[in-house]
Amino acid sequence: MITLIFIVSASILLLYLIFRNKFNTDNIPTNDKFHIKKGYNTLSYKKVVKSLTDPEKSQVKSYPKYTNKGYSVVKLPSNLKNLLKKFWDKNKSLKIEEDIPKEFLWGTKNSGEVLANILCLQQHDRDLYEKVTLYSKNILEEWSNIKNLKHNATYGMREYKKGAVLKMHVDQKGTHIISVIINIHKNEDKPWPLVMFDPQTKKEIKIYLNENVDCILYEGARIIHGRPYEFFGDSYVNIFAHFSPPNFNM
Repeated sequence: MITLIFIVSASILLLYLIFRNKFNTDNIPTNDKFHIKKGYNTLSYKKVVKSLTDPEKSQVKSYPKYTNKGYSVVKLPSNLKNLLKKFWDKNKSLKIEEDIPKEFLWGTKNSGEVLANILCLQQHDRDLYEKVTLYSKNILEEWSNIKNLKHNATYGMREYKKGAVLKMHVDQKGTHIISVIINIHKNEDKPWPLVMFDPQTKKEIKIYLNENVDCILYEGARIIHGRPYEFFGDSYVNIFAHFSPPNFNM
């Protein structure tokens, strides 16, 4: 009897050792250069697509492709990053609660009363706003190899708060075609990935920002993205800049 129990226990242990990497999403292979985790799905692509609105589903199928993968990451120039961080530290007391529809941004049992705040850079520092917009335009034109991108919006700073969950979605058609997310502030010990689905493999991609990678370039109108995993930090601050190709009409 004891021998049988030992054999069964050993077999269970062996199966665990064989399959643990397959089912443990913490062991997803990492591309250290881009701080992108990819490999095994933890979200169902079919279920996520099903949750999209009909216009979003149409965009995923039909929107034109401008870059090879649809996303990339870069490091923000240190001088611009320092200006933005100083602005946030000096002016964050002026932030106000942002009213975002609950079907788009929702909370968990860990959330406080406020899920997101907004501090309008354009309103408080027009010169810095112009610097961010110009940088965004230049880096996106270089990445997409499209000249004379049309600037449609530079939005933020938006601060996400503890417990926030951001729906998987695609961005506004016509204006949010080629975009950048610039991270200004975050809790270093509470990473919060931007999640995308690779348009070719349909696999989940998690992009983590840090001191070496703080900008995400992406084709927001065709790439499904969001932050579907709960934010466990206290403050996560981004700026968003959105562009479209010249003479874009769709």
